[in-house]
Amino acid sequence: IGHNMAGLLNEAYTTLSDENTRAVFDRERFLLLQDDEYTGDPLSIWSGPLEEPKAMFVDEASCIGCLKCALVADKTFAISLRKGKARVVNQWADKEELVVEAVEVCPVQCIYEVDRSQLPVLEFVMRFQQQQNWQGRENPSVFAAAAEFVRRRIERAKAAAEEVTNKETR
Repeated sequence: IGHNMAGLLNEAYTTLSDENTRAVFDRERFLLLQDDEYTGDPLSIWSGPLEEPKAMFVDEASCIGCLKCALVADKTFAISLRKGKARVVNQWADKEELVVEAVEVCPVQCIYEVDRSQLPVLEFVMRFQQQQNWQGRENPSVFAAAAEFVRRRIERAKAAAEEVTNKETR
């Protein structure tokens, strides 16, 4: 048992001490942890018309927490107490003119109009995004991370379906 544990510790040390292998490990761990909690439901409340195809999304990793959007459209945007960043809490709770103004006053342009179908994935992935990882490298954009998350879920679903098909044909 001791020999196996020493081998495991050496493998972990080798993986985590190298910058490149640690980056791969961090990315894989991040994606694995995400997948278990995803429900497909948006985190923000929907107050707009049911047929509305667009939603608002704040890239919190880019937000500087200036409060401007929340001051202009206070029913739609709020500042997270934990992160100090803006986020959309209630889609279309303010009049469209106020939401547009809030987007325009953002000094870092981190508020996006997105397709409503993308909102659940973007909001979910944003929960896991950080401005920088432990080695000071920036994470990929939330949009790239969301696309990767969806791609991996599709791959897993295909693999699971193929496994079921293979079991049925045996």
